Amino acid sequence: MSAQQWEAFIARKTKESKLVTNLEIELFEGFFPALLSEKTHARVVSYNKSDNSAGIQLQSRMTDIGFEPKMDLLIPASEKVQVSGEIPDFLFIVQDLFFMKQKLDGPGIQVPGRGNAVDYSMESGIDYLVWDNKNYRIAACGKLTKATRLLAPPGREQYLKVLDDFVDSIVRNSPLSQKTISY
Repeated sequence: MSAQQWEAFIARKTKESKLVTNLEIELFEGFFPALLSEKTHARVVSYNKSDNSAGIQLQSRMTDIGFEPKMDLLIPASEKVQVSGEIPDFLFIVQDLFFMKQKLDGPGIQVPGRGNAVDYSMESGIDYLVWDNKNYRIAACGKLTKATRLLAPPGREQYLKVLDDFVDSIVRNSPLSQKTISY
């Protein structure tokens, strides 16, 4: 993403109430590639944005016929994108990511032996694109959301569970080869 595109993204995110904290960014960047590797046979190569050797430039485009709902996506501007000197078959590009947390009013969840506990909610979402880097087309895209009720503010485990659920759905609905376990 170019500096101008990054600034436009930050400006859009700042106007919305769906912000992402530094902790959430660190958890996403640190664990999402590993979760993706666990779920697919594809080799996952991470793009380090501080090392902009890939020089990935993005442009805006509406989804093709057959993708519902219609989405305005950031797609690679050049034909073949190289990452760490390789041309991957697919690129995974996050369009948006959010975690909205709030303390709920009311009696809370009944916990045996503790009475009413404080009740929290977390609504999470990701808009994503799987780009076919060999055929220069959208391979998969979507908007995923998940609502979770919690007894306490979300911690690392709750974030990782949400990210794991997102990866399951993304791999299942993409051309990536899904790992299966047979007994």
